[in-house]
Amino acid sequence: MRNFEGDSIELLVVGPAFLEAFVPSGVTPLPGTEQYVPSIPIGLGGALNAASVAAALGISTGFMYPRTSWVVDGAIEECCRRTGIRAIPWGSASEPFVTLVWTDARDRAFISSGDWDSFDRCPAFPPARWVHVGGLIECRLLESRIAEAAAAGCRTSSCAGWNLPILDSLGAGQLPFLDVLFMNQAEAEQVSGGVEDALRLLPGQVARDVVVTLGSEGAVGVVGGRRVAASAPAVETVDPTGAGDAFAAAFASGFIIAERQGVAGNPEEIVAGACRVASRVVGIRGGVVIDPVQVTSR
Repeated sequence: MRNFEGDSIELLVVGPAFLEAFVPSGVTPLPGTEQYVPSIPIGLGGALNAASVAAALGISTGFMYPRTSWVVDGAIEECCRRTGIRAIPWGSASEPFVTLVWTDARDRAFISSGDWDSFDRCPAFPPARWVHVGGLIECRLLESRIAEAAAAGCRTSSCAGWNLPILDSLGAGQLPFLDVLFMNQAEAEQVSGGVEDALRLLPGQVARDVVVTLGSEGAVGVVGGRRVAASAPAVETVDPTGAGDAFAAAFASGFIIAERQGVAGNPEEIVAGACRVASRVVGIRGGVVIDPVQVTSR
């Protein structure tokens, strides 16, 4: 296990870790009734998804998240300990972050809650090469912290996240400018009407680079002013939850590893590698990776 004493953080992931309960598909009990199912899987998710994938890829990873003073905090700390992630909790939220997940092999839906006011107490980020913020909700709440990191020379990124008011305000100057914004196809269509329109309008306006993930079709983006695209390997999908987080973590990790080697990262190769990592994560339940073999095996 990596020892972080005196060790720098290459990728800092910032955002809440959600306690996730996976509701079996098709289960809709009537009021006043109780329906038993074989199992209701429970796990951790949220920004911890991306942190776990980066750690599995060998990146020195820090995870900065709001402490909740609930029993779930112990699970987060244990997950970080087992994966070699540096846990950096702050403050104390009044409620834990919780998500109910409905998922099948094609897509997923969420009902989520949490104490977003806790982000007002987020301290300055520790030094890192790259800061990835879990979603645009967090970006809005942490705008000043992201600006501080960018001013210090840190690269910044975020996943869009399906929040209609935030998506509808994208491009209106209400969010911090990022180095990279990751979106899925539905988010790109909501913001710009289509994937091609998003890639034409958003790079340089909301982020320097914009990458749109297309599920089983791979990903397409504008990176460093160049259009890039990659297909995704054909795999059997167990659960698509966390695929976008995995893609973002692998994308950042690809550039970080290139920096270690003193070379410029190849955007086409990095996007293709991120597609491969995401395709492995959809083969497991949930997006938190405990076993590095799950994302590094060929």
